[in-house]
Amino acid sequence: MRVTSEHRKVRADFGITYDSDAFKLIDDIRDWGLDVSAVVITRFEGQPGAVAFQNKLHRRGIRTMVHHPFMDIRPDVDRIVGDRGYGANPFIEKTSLWL
Repeated sequence: MRVTSEHRKVRADFGITYDSDAFKLIDDIRDWGLDVSAVVITRFEGQPGAVAFQNKLHRRGIRTMVHHPFMDIRPDVDRIVGDRGYGANPFIEKTSLWL
């Protein structure tokens, strides 16, 4: 069983938490006239803080996706990009900014 600890990590340069920084970045990007269609939470293992962040995003109408970590990182490219590595994560659609 893997046990992880969770702390509200604070950016040393701004003194704000990373979730607050993410919301600030989303607001800044929207102020520039760009849309934020989704946020991907990486290394997600159901941490309470990550779930709370995901719920805050949902309440703001921002779609979220999660990428789970995979522990086996042997130098086997087929395994890393296969169904048990990065391939296990959902595909993230994007739109082009360049028309």
